[in-house]
Amino acid sequence: SSGNIYTKTYNTYQYTNPYTGVNFPYLSQKDDYVYDGTSTPKQAAISFTYDSYGNITRKYFYGDVSITGDERDEYTEYNYDTINWLVSLPSSTYVKDSGGVTKAQAWFTYYSGTGNLWKEESWLQGGTNPITTYTYDSYGNVWTITDPKNNPPTIITYDTAAYTYPATIQNPLGHIIQKTYDYRFGKVLTERDPNNNTTTYQYDVFGRPTKVINPIDTASTYGTVSYYYLDFGTVGSQRVLAYATEQSGTANYIWSEVYFDGLGRTIRKRAEGPNGKVIVIQTLYNNRGLVAFESLPYFEGSETPRWRTYEYDPIGRITKTTHPDDTFATSSYLKGSLTYVDSNGHKKVEERDIYGRAIKIKEYMGVFPSFKLYATTTYEYNVLGNLTKVIDANNNQTIITYDTLSRKTSMDDPDMGHWEYQYDANGNLTYQKDAKNQIITFEYDALNRIKKKIYPDTTYIEYRYDESFSTNPKGMLTTLIDFSGTTKYYYDKLGRTIKTVKTIDAVDYTTETTYDSLGRIETIKYPDNTPIKYEYDSGGNLYLVKNTSNDAVYATYSNYNALGQAGTITYANGVSTAYQYNPQNNRLYSITTNSPSAGGLMNLSYSYDNIGNITNITDILNSQKTRTFKYDDINRLIEAGSPSYGGNLIYQYDKIGNMTYNCKYGYYYYDDPLHKHAVTRVVKNGVTIDTYSYDDNGNMISGAGRSLTYDYDNRPTSIIYNSMAVISVYDAGGNRVKKITPNSTTIYIGQLYECTGGVCTKYVFAGSQRIANISGTETYYYHTDHLGSSNIITDKNGNKVEDIFYYPYGEMKFHTGAINVRHKFTGQELDAETGLYYYGARYYDPRLARFLSADSIVPDPSNPQSLNRYTYVLNNPLIYIDPTGHGFWKTVLGIVEMVVGVVLMVVGITNPYIFYAGVAVMSVGIATLGGNVNVSVTTQVAEFGGGGGPGNSVDFNYTGPGSGYGGGYGGGGGGGSGGSLPYATDSNGITIDMTFYNRYSAYKTVEVTSEDSINRDMYPSNSRNRDSGESNGCFAQCVEENRWDWGWVTALTIGNPVANALAGETGRTGFGGVPSHATTWQHKAGAWISRVTGNPWFSRVGRFVGRAALIPTVFEGFYDIGTIDRCAVVCSGESRQNSK
Repeated sequence: SSGNIYTKTYNTYQYTNPYTGVNFPYLSQKDDYVYDGTSTPKQAAISFTYDSYGNITRKYFYGDVSITGDERDEYTEYNYDTINWLVSLPSSTYVKDSGGVTKAQAWFTYYSGTGNLWKEESWLQGGTNPITTYTYDSYGNVWTITDPKNNPPTIITYDTAAYTYPATIQNPLGHIIQKTYDYRFGKVLTERDPNNNTTTYQYDVFGRPTKVINPIDTASTYGTVSYYYLDFGTVGSQRVLAYATEQSGTANYIWSEVYFDGLGRTIRKRAEGPNGKVIVIQTLYNNRGLVAFESLPYFEGSETPRWRTYEYDPIGRITKTTHPDDTFATSSYLKGSLTYVDSNGHKKVEERDIYGRAIKIKEYMGVFPSFKLYATTTYEYNVLGNLTKVIDANNNQTIITYDTLSRKTSMDDPDMGHWEYQYDANGNLTYQKDAKNQIITFEYDALNRIKKKIYPDTTYIEYRYDESFSTNPKGMLTTLIDFSGTTKYYYDKLGRTIKTVKTIDAVDYTTETTYDSLGRIETIKYPDNTPIKYEYDSGGNLYLVKNTSNDAVYATYSNYNALGQAGTITYANGVSTAYQYNPQNNRLYSITTNSPSAGGLMNLSYSYDNIGNITNITDILNSQKTRTFKYDDINRLIEAGSPSYGGNLIYQYDKIGNMTYNCKYGYYYYDDPLHKHAVTRVVKNGVTIDTYSYDDNGNMISGAGRSLTYDYDNRPTSIIYNSMAVISVYDAGGNRVKKITPNSTTIYIGQLYECTGGVCTKYVFAGSQRIANISGTETYYYHTDHLGSSNIITDKNGNKVEDIFYYPYGEMKFHTGAINVRHKFTGQELDAETGLYYYGARYYDPRLARFLSADSIVPDPSNPQSLNRYTYVLNNPLIYIDPTGHGFWKTVLGIVEMVVGVVLMVVGITNPYIFYAGVAVMSVGIATLGGNVNVSVTTQVAEFGGGGGPGNSVDFNYTGPGSGYGGGYGGGGGGGSGGSLPYATDSNGITIDMTFYNRYSAYKTVEVTSEDSINRDMYPSNSRNRDSGESNGCFAQCVEENRWDWGWVTALTIGNPVANALAGETGRTGFGGVPSHATTWQHKAGAWISRVTGNPWFSRVGRFVGRAALIPTVFEGFYDIGTIDRCAVVCSGESRQNSK
């Protein structure tokens, strides 16, 4: 060690004599210095003032003492009851900015003599202060809670033995949860939900859970999940074993176990794999207790570990990550800034303020060590930590304002214009005005669930709940009435959707679904009664997709590796596809498709640079289709070559992600001052070949021969091209339900089923991958590339009937064959009538390589390139896909999200409750793949992003506005997504830190303390789904510390893509984000957070992570490399503060 100082803290103490003979020493100031090995530190300071009872009355945050304007002043006043000596109860709190102006304030009133909180009131400048009131029983337990809207109270009664534990919890609508307890430990023994479904918990003599039995697993040998604590014998062999039931009522299970050392650290994870194999992950520590080596998953006995290694600075921050293929990335730190150099030697710098918030992102060109600053993006915040301004590299500004409750009240966006928002007393969005002065209003019930979304022309969408015609209806959305018709929902005992009946033009379309105990889809019955069954191997991987009415097998999956990547897919027509992966980095390096009748159909070989950009795709069968690619230093495609292209294609971009040159079409110009990222002209050889115009919301209304009209949710209702009008009708979730052309009308029942002119087509899925379509007696099979793009289509005899080859951005170079499937580039539907792809939330022009509308979500604000709302997948279409029209994910597996080897089920021994649900332990923040009912739980507006897009939440049950009123800094967006929340306080005054997040993604993590688990019982109106367990885009993440790196991970899909297809929802949620900061958060956080820590396995196995499935996908991206120690919740942009 060099002896250089990295951090230093000075605590200054003083003392006073408040009373005779009483000396009170106190901390008067805390000074923190960050040197990071330099001689000049960055200093932050906090001073403290106390009253005569030792209560802190003022905390003054100097911020960075070298600058002014970032100070924060917090005051607390107290109620002094000297008769009962209740002298430490705050009566008011308020926050002032650096200018001494009050920005937030709250008041607290207590019952005389007991000190129990009676009323809490928050200041709403210019409005009525929201007030929440409480009553208590004679034992001091909270009895009733009345919300600020004065809805009927939540009523809590307690056990009659200890008078401590909630026995019944009744929400404002009379729905009751009932509980019994094991008084030895104060833990729940049984829990009955409002639909009279009971979950049972068993414990050993130490109070550790031994079995959880949910309502469908009462006859299962191991319940839903059983735990065995083999924590005896030799150190290193001690472990905890978990059995998770696969099929209800059977003894079939998947096992997983975690080994720990003498310090309680996880050293090895083992789990059941396919074909009797065992999957292992090993972890080794250095002498400081930090992870030094971590293996990729491997098969025990037949494979050797491949290690990722880590190096650290003197204070434990990771400085270098070396991957098994010997590529490495480095991180360095300097007084709040992080410099990251990736495996290609490209540099990015993130500067943070003294509060840990990103204030500048600097992008560089050049390769180590010759870097040149290319672009700087700046972020500003108010004293409450809300993002108020983003200034991009071209000085375009996004400005956001908030009320005194930190709710977003307006947004001025460079593309979407000026938007305004208003809320009710409970924090629900009630009013949204867009840049076109269109006003949408919202109404809610007593559980803060949306009842109506009302448009300017007085038409509306209606949501109904709890109706008795449905099964297990209490707390659930049962009827949805929108412009496409009516949809009715039915649920099983776990709250999973088992039947939807969609009525369109007086015709009922019924879809039914069954699930196994792991939440995986077992069967789907299509509207024409065709039954499709999914079977899984011993490792939990998808094995078989078949039609049970005739035993026709559509696809068989085999030869999985330890990461859950399928090696072979065999189709019913005899065609097989083999996938090979580089064992050093798990990247796909070849796809080979062969037919018994037609021979070789596809043979692609892939090459990559060090960070995973594809540099070559070699077509072994047709060298004319071989392609090469080059990228700039921020990973944007700049050159693509292929003999089929007739030369090299050149692309150029400006600093903010606008494509400025596409050699195939010309130069792009951006002349519209109201839409800074919207292309207005394309000029080739000095001649303008296309012009484009936009409405005030940033929607393209004309261009390239098209004329477009939009609804109030910014969805195209009419597109006229070549004198032909295409009319589209959408449901409440923004899914297209009808497409009407002069020649035909197509009805869509999600992605599974559609009918045109009386001819209906069924689509068979495996995960999110479409594998076949069936129409009449014809069946066609899709054979795709790494992006999921349809390359080859074969018929039922294995003959090639279609061959498609694309330019990089999705335009077809050529298309041959007897048929013309509509789902082409990345599996999206191409509307032949308009030349546009329907991506769900938006339409995409592959010729222009731009979306037609501004995205209502900014998926990753920490990546300045994602601030461009029109860009297609960060201008890197070779490695990213956008399944939803709302973001991007990096895919290395264009086949199917496989159920990964269950080694990922095992998590840290410090929390044995989450063995199975911990599948998400290695997940990066990924956009969810949607759900069957695309409406939101609540309607908080996120901080950063627009509005007006389709509603895109993933909750099956609760509802919210279908329009997108804002993405979040943290990735919120359409459908009322979540935004940034630096901190929140739950009902017990416990601070929940919301700022721990991946520097390079929009995913924020809520660090959950064990104390939070008790709060779930306080707010039943917002924890109705504690039994059904959906997290509305949330997944569990367990980490030891904030250490991120780029690499290969298995990312848990939130929700089952097959289930999503039932409603046509392929993932229309944004990335990242946590609930917006509002007063309602305080009353919902406890229920939401504790759903994780309070339930022994995250709301029943598999259902916390989404309605149906533990279906991960392999992705490359930043992920947590820390050992598994603490658990948190990571939410996608659609998440809500009362996400069950």
